[in-house]
Amino acid sequence: MKAALLLAAGLCAAEPGLSALKTKRFGVLLLGEGGAGSWAATVQDARKALGKDAPLEFAEGQADPRSIQRGIDALESQGVRLIVAVPLFLDSQSPVMDQTRFLLGLRERPSDAFLGGAHALAGGPPQRLNVRTPLVLAKALDDNALLVEVIAARARKLSSRPNDDTLILVGTPPSSKDDALRWAGLMSSLAEKAGRSAGFKAARAMALAAESDQDARERSERQIGQTLRKLRASGGVVVVPAELTPGAQRMALDRMLDGAFVRYDGQGLLPDPKFARWIKQAAEQASKLPDMRLYQKDRKSLTPPPALTFEHKLSIPSQGDHR
Repeated sequence: MKAALLLAAGLCAAEPGLSALKTKRFGVLLLGEGGAGSWAATVQDARKALGKDAPLEFAEGQADPRSIQRGIDALESQGVRLIVAVPLFLDSQSPVMDQTRFLLGLRERPSDAFLGGAHALAGGPPQRLNVRTPLVLAKALDDNALLVEVIAARARKLSSRPNDDTLILVGTPPSSKDDALRWAGLMSSLAEKAGRSAGFKAARAMALAAESDQDARERSERQIGQTLRKLRASGGVVVVPAELTPGAQRMALDRMLDGAFVRYDGQGLLPDPKFARWIKQAAEQASKLPDMRLYQKDRKSLTPPPALTFEHKLSIPSQGDHR
């Protein structure tokens, strides 16, 4: 009898710890374009990496409110105490990310750049999503070391003698001049780090204008073509697209690089098991941050608002302008 009482007392003493453990449980809302088999493989790898203790839902599309709401509802139905949104996108400060912040309640107004672009949705002004559970938003890939490793590995596969070759990372910049300058700095950093890691003679980033802007696209294609011809005169050239999966940029690159005598296979950066590692790391790091929600679905501010961490400041351009 005494042993039984001691055991019961031990279980009662341990119960607060178990309860605290449950309150720390989080679920992952993975955000990404989707649409290709490589995405399914990436989601599967991420679920394996996270294990049973952190359920994962994939919200497919670029700031698609229906898909994101389904993912939120599915995680809340599993009783998670925190939702960690992990954006598998290349840039934390893109219009897609800004629109995602609005939908999740981290930003007061929708993204004008997103709504005026190719991904705008019909059916009236966008509505904020219903998020009842505390939520945090991780950074996108940006210049993460694992992304550098992925680009370096893709480049190495295309070159037998990287010390004689130049690595070219080609991407499509945002339409805003300020955003394009910031994007150029990010892409240059990625190219230089990946080139150095893979042992290339040199590395640089190049901007290919969006297909919707014909004049800018033709101008950038001419500039890239001229640069590639100059580089080819002094060694081999390897071209890697800054795209997770081949999209509109691939068609432009296929046309532009035809007969250019560069090494290029038209493949995106997915799939790669390193992305599952990044998703797990990003989720675990972001899960330690306080609730980022600032606005509810009815557009009223949460009271009191959460403290602004570095991630909050990244999600919101400035403390005085939550647009």
